[in-house]
Amino acid sequence: MTDIIFEHDGTKTTVGPIAIVDTGGDAEYYPDDDTWVIENVDDPACLDETATLVDRLMSIPDVTVSKELKSLRDKLTSMGH
Repeated sequence: MTDIIFEHDGTKTTVGPIAIVDTGGDAEYYPDDDTWVIENVDDPACLDETATLVDRLMSIPDVTVSKELKSLRDKLTSMGH
């Protein structure tokens, strides 16, 4: 979660909050166009924790949610998390 501040000629404009997602380079857990590939999950509780975090981020008032985060939520939901 972050805010972005644009500054030009002494004027600051804040945009946010913004929620984005990164897989950390996991070769079996990544966005693919408008969906996610999630393979070989050894610990389903990890996906439950991820779903809880995604839900919390998406419920922040006035948050701008990336399409990748939205599609991750959809994928996790379709997998029962």
